[in-house]
Amino acid sequence: MANYKIMDAGTDQKVCLECGAVMYGGRPDRKYCCESCKNRYNNKRAQSIRNLKLRVRNSLEKNYDILSALVKENVTRIDRAELAMKGFRPEFVTSHTRTPRHDCCCCYDIAYCLTPTRLINLRRLSLAPESTRKRPQKGQG
Repeated sequence: MANYKIMDAGTDQKVCLECGAVMYGGRPDRKYCCESCKNRYNNKRAQSIRNLKLRVRNSLEKNYDILSALVKENVTRIDRAELAMKGFRPEFVTSHTRTPRHDCCCCYDIAYCLTPTRLINLRRLSLAPESTRKRPQKGQG
């Protein structure tokens, strides 16, 4: 079924979904009076998902900035309440693994474990490719 409005003037004239202008001629399944109305209509539909993605990216970036500052200060443990005061939101992570004792999370290249009251084992992961890491020579430990 088509998504266009029908005018009550007795004839089946189609109306643009965006601006409401009556459309004459053209294809029978036409929904918009012009390309700009089509773009405006579709942009409005996609706006909510774009806003959600932006909020998630901003939250991840803020979490990363907080964690990065803690790593630079050599902090490996911190209370969750103190983190919350800094604006950290634990629900925004890039990876998550649950263990019997706590949750292990990453925010990009920073890993940490969450207990009910603390964030522990805060560290920056090495992101060097496997081929560039030094391997021990035969005969060396």
